Amino acid sequence: VPLRSRLPLGRDWLSCSGWGIFTKWCLAAGREPLSATAETVALFVVWSIREKHYRLQTVKLNNAAIRAAHKDAGLDSPVDERVVSIVANAARLLREAPAGKLALPVDDVKLICAKLTERGGNRDIRDHAMLLLGFACGWRRSEIVSLRLRDIRFATKGLRIRLGASKMDQDGRRGRQIGIPFGDDPATCPVRALRRWTQIRGSWEGPLFTHVNGAGFVEYGGLTGDTVNRRLKTILRWLGKDSKNYGAHSLRAGMVTAAAENGASLAAIMQRTGHKTVEMVMRYVRPAQAFKADPLKGVL
Repeated sequence: VPLRSRLPLGRDWLSCSGWGIFTKWCLAAGREPLSATAETVALFVVWSIREKHYRLQTVKLNNAAIRAAHKDAGLDSPVDERVVSIVANAARLLREAPAGKLALPVDDVKLICAKLTERGGNRDIRDHAMLLLGFACGWRRSEIVSLRLRDIRFATKGLRIRLGASKMDQDGRRGRQIGIPFGDDPATCPVRALRRWTQIRGSWEGPLFTHVNGAGFVEYGGLTGDTVNRRLKTILRWLGKDSKNYGAHSLRAGMVTAAAENGASLAAIMQRTGHKTVEMVMRYVRPAQAFKADPLKGVL
């Protein structure tokens, strides 16, 4: 029986690359992905590290997808202590440095907006709104695609957005609301871009950002976080740029970097992005402020 017919549909992990890599490996190795044994996952992890040279963060994400698939199917997770121990031992041996995606510069955001405006198709209009909003909010890709039409309200000064469940608020009990003012430049204004998309999308209740098929027709299905990642990389390649070190997280990192360079306070940045710790925000603020103060100014 095909795997998709045995599992709940609409799960983000079902579309993620980690689960796909695992199932393909199981097929080649003659092993069952669901339900998988701890031995199968352990062998997969060793193969990922030794043969494919995946970074440990990728290995952990793949394990999370395996764990989620089994949980949703009502099965025990095969990611047991042995598997966790293999990853921990590899971390001690490899001592990998963090390899987060580069922050997307504001100049590149402007180029992306110009390119999408030039193309002008319905998918381009959606991407224009989606990527601009991702940058303006500084939210995770999963948070952007989780938005529904009812979560946004256009106002005199701009846009009000309510975020329900997120990575740091799994059940959505706390939620949070932010305001996005109109931008000074209409070409890079997230409010105007989103209004244009909603006019094309229609007023039916459902995901804010939806599929647009090859013929340009808006469909009802929502997107996954991986879609945001792929679309950003595709557009950067259209611009002749190397997309390897950029991804959906580059929008979040780019927002924090640009805000820090603009002199925004940590409190203002964290209120917008939803970061819970100063340490995480400072990963982007420190590089942005590297040349703000020169203790040797006028000396050398």
